[in-house]
Amino acid sequence: MAQLVGTSPPMRVVRELLLRAAASDATLLLAGETGTGKGLCAELVHRMGARRHGPLVVVDGVLLQDELALSQLFGHRRGAFTGATESQEGMVAAADGGTLFIDEIADASPRVQAALLRLLDERRYQMVGDTRWRSVDCRLICATRRRLSELVAQGSFRDDLMWRIRCIEITLPPLRDRQGDVLALTRVFLDELGRREGRQFRLDDGAEVDVRHHTWPGNVRELRQRLERAVTLAADGVITAETLGLPATGIRPAGSLPDLERRALLDALQRAAGNQRHAARLLGIPESSFRSKLRRHGLGRQ
Repeated sequence: MAQLVGTSPPMRVVRELLLRAAASDATLLLAGETGTGKGLCAELVHRMGARRHGPLVVVDGVLLQDELALSQLFGHRRGAFTGATESQEGMVAAADGGTLFIDEIADASPRVQAALLRLLDERRYQMVGDTRWRSVDCRLICATRRRLSELVAQGSFRDDLMWRIRCIEITLPPLRDRQGDVLALTRVFLDELGRREGRQFRLDDGAEVDVRHHTWPGNVRELRQRLERAVTLAADGVITAETLGLPATGIRPAGSLPDLERRALLDALQRAAGNQRHAARLLGIPESSFRSKLRRHGLGRQ
């Protein structure tokens, strides 16, 4: 099973909150930019929780806008609409005893919002074309890349539904706020890609500098996609700044590996306002290793 990668302060907070959420059966909202790992976190909460032996049913947000969304979520009776030649259970029924994960809940149509609110309030639903109420026992986890409070103010999202799904809320940090994790994530992805391709991959010095300083607007998803592209172009398994194809950082130094390392140490110290522990976290290395490198380059306290 996939795991969260990173030891930066924001990710330590997220990991602790996920553990607490997994110990509860309350409705959970995962907020954050696209590509921050909301789907992975939903899976982890399910697998760590009391419902881990039950199903995890994932609903794509695109489905929530479709005119047949209610049918796909709640099922339908035969003859409920044109083309309904037989009765069919929906995703809610499939999640009975487990977890229903609705990705991008902000995209839900007004009719879907109303039906989900009833499901949360009463733990029951109706199939399309049926008058009988059916009970269901599932946990609801939702995700959103948009601010629900702003949508409520605009009148496109129900405030009562927002409060119901925000029983527990965890906001996932963008990758630019957890730069100390970028190289650790890169190593994990390169290991995975190496196993898939039957080769070993590594970044050269210039590519490492670019990876560390890129702002990653697409977050973890962008990092992985960049690396997947780069491994197809990597000669002898070495990923260069050119094959990685990131925008120039403007700080990539020329010279030997010691020069690059010294520049990276100084840059980390500057960004950490001189705090060596914080600087080590930004570089994704142990504080003891960071201090050793400082001594080697004659920087900082001896």
